[in-house]
Amino acid sequence: MQDVKVAAVQIYGRPCKPKKNLERMEDFMKKGSRLGVDAMCFPEFVISGFDYGEKLRPVYLASEPVPEGPSTQRLIELARKYNLTVVAGISEKGEGELRFNTCVIVGPDGYVGKYRKVHMNSERWLYCESSSFPVFDSPHGCLGVSICFDNTFSECARILALRGAEILFAPHCFGNLHAGKSTPRAQAAAVRQFRTEGVMKFMQARANDNNMFAVFSNMVGGPHRYIGASCILSPRGDLIARCDAWREDMCVAELKAADLAAARAAQTCSLKRRRASIYSDLVRLT
Repeated sequence: MQDVKVAAVQIYGRPCKPKKNLERMEDFMKKGSRLGVDAMCFPEFVISGFDYGEKLRPVYLASEPVPEGPSTQRLIELARKYNLTVVAGISEKGEGELRFNTCVIVGPDGYVGKYRKVHMNSERWLYCESSSFPVFDSPHGCLGVSICFDNTFSECARILALRGAEILFAPHCFGNLHAGKSTPRAQAAAVRQFRTEGVMKFMQARANDNNMFAVFSNMVGGPHRYIGASCILSPRGDLIARCDAWREDMCVAELKAADLAAARAAQTCSLKRRRASIYSDLVRLT
């Protein structure tokens, strides 16, 4: 990889408001471009918006094809305008009646590819699970994407790393503060738990286990009060930069190729010390 300046953006994606969501995304792309950002990660479902239960059905019904759909085409225009590589979540209309929780990757030269979520969570009653782990070559290095619940499974990030991924983009829609727990004390406790016991535990593990950078971008705000608290992690799982909780924000960090090389050259790098021939039980035992 080359040295690259990345940003993790946290905004709220309004359900079935892709034009409005893309307008807000452009605000951050403009800001990132002024700061010299090369690549930017937005949350899961940020373009389409997200909700729970039956309220998710309108999002499902409004799914768009990728890359032919209007939202992806607009994202391509914005990436070209601001000279950015962009990762962003969308509800994708696939083949026939299939619908996918997808992240689209675009760059200054156009459409790069897409990653479809492999492990569904609350949306599983509507959306299809994928079964592939593509990686994407870019001027900045080899990129992998893993969406929300996928990151709780160590296998996903490991496969991406073995396929060459050097930077893991991890869009999420995670960590809402439920009704009745909105006091300042409850909010502070939720953020502490989120950063020390929740998603940060497995995101730090994914980065450290595979000695790759991780860019975690979470939904924030909205009626479900998503926490945000997005961040960027080093190839050893250390915090490099992070956003505030509870508000739209962006954090920026320069990822150094030398830091990745040092982590992967270390004697303790598990990517080098694996004994794959004895791991057959991982796929044999279910």
